[in-house]
This record gives sequence, structure tokens and C-alpha cells, in this order.
Amino acid sequence: MYYDVLVGAHLADGDGVSATDRGRSYLYLGGISLPDNIGDATFTGSVDDGRAGYSLYRW
Repeated sequence: MYYDVLVGAHLADGDGVSATDRGRSYLYLGGISLPDNIGDATFTGSVDDGRAGYSLYRW
């Protein structure tokens, strides 16, 4: 059970270098990535020094 989960990420600061996971972060609710290894939320960025956030409240 989780309450008031908040996560943020500093996105796409790859200095113009192309990479698959550049500026990408993943949120796994419950703290595990098994069995499917697919994040519950994915943050991606396309602007250098961009930012994103995600907030969740479960009762």
C-alpha cells in the first residue's frame, strides 16, 4: 500500500548526444519491476534541462 507518491526527473540533459534512454526515467509503484519490467509511469524529455513530475495519492 502506498500513500502520496511523488517523483520528479531532470530530463534530456545529454548535451545533444543521441541515445535511446536519454532523459528517460521510470516509476515502479510498490518498489519492484517484476514480473513485466514495465514502469507504471515513464517520463521522457526532449528539451535539454527540461523537467517533469508525477504525483499520486491512493487511499
